[in-house]
Amino acid sequence: MPAFALDGFTRPGKAALAALIRENADVRQALDGLAPDRRWLHLVASALFYAEGQRTRLCRRWPLAVSLERLAIDASALSDHRTPADFDALTTVITHALPHLNQIRARLLGDAPLPDQQRLLSSPLYCLF
Repeated sequence: MPAFALDGFTRPGKAALAALIRENADVRQALDGLAPDRRWLHLVASALFYAEGQRTRLCRRWPLAVSLERLAIDASALSDHRTPADFDALTTVITHALPHLNQIRARLLGDAPLPDQQRLLSSPLYCLF
């Protein structure tokens, strides 16, 4: 299961995102003023989808892929009533916070010992762009 699916759609995953928001000052700062705090979990889950999607290994690209991917990111931003620039900034912060999120995931899911970040993010996901 892709990690973003765990975080966006399961109780332990949502708890991991909530802990990241609580524990990570950079994530909180990026969210502050961006949306009401009741929307933070949803925004982080959306940004996480793109942050982890950038780390897929097996990716086939075709000529319009970059434009199509940009359109999808902009649509996600606009559906959350955010500007694409704000959403990009949040995605960048979430990308930098992935090691911290992986530690939280491991803590909440009871993983021991914690796998390194590359192993957690190198599942055989396929990118369609």
